[in-house]
Amino acid sequence: FFFFKQKTAYEISACLVGSEMCIRDSTTGLQILKETNENVAKLQQQIKEFQPILKQSAIDNEKLLAELSIKNKEAAEQEAICTKDAKEAQITADEVAELRQNCQRELDLAMPAFLAAQKAISMIEKKDIGEMRAYANPPQLVGQVFNAVCLLFKKKETWDEAKRMMGESDFVKSLMDLSLIHI
Repeated sequence: FFFFKQKTAYEISACLVGSEMCIRDSTTGLQILKETNENVAKLQQQIKEFQPILKQSAIDNEKLLAELSIKNKEAAEQEAICTKDAKEAQITADEVAELRQNCQRELDLAMPAFLAAQKAISMIEKKDIGEMRAYANPPQLVGQVFNAVCLLFKKKETWDEAKRMMGESDFVKSLMDLSLIHI
């Protein structure tokens, strides 16, 4: 036979207090587990609700990435074209600058002759023009000068055309008004 030792009321009450605390702690733990389970259920429901939105967002992002890729490719192509055009434009600008310098040098060389020609034209009198028109066949140098005058006025380079131009009342004035731009 087993003999049980009898416990004192104090010992029994101490065990009961410990048991109550265990029960109370278990109840509190169960309450926390219940609340946690409810929160997890709510979060799972929210995740389910967000799934279509997330899926659509992923689809939209893929579309945007595809469009961005295409636009980046187009931009790169345009940049290459612009770079090529800029290089060609620079080459053309350099050629134009060189041509301009050459023209300026030639103009600087021709300007004294032009100014001398203007001075000579200002000294032409009506009787000089009449004398020139009287030639049936002008001397070679006179013919060359008047062929050049016809050329400047975009007329046929013949002696008959030169005589017709000399017959115009404003012939000397039109020679004086001839600008370097037209030459």
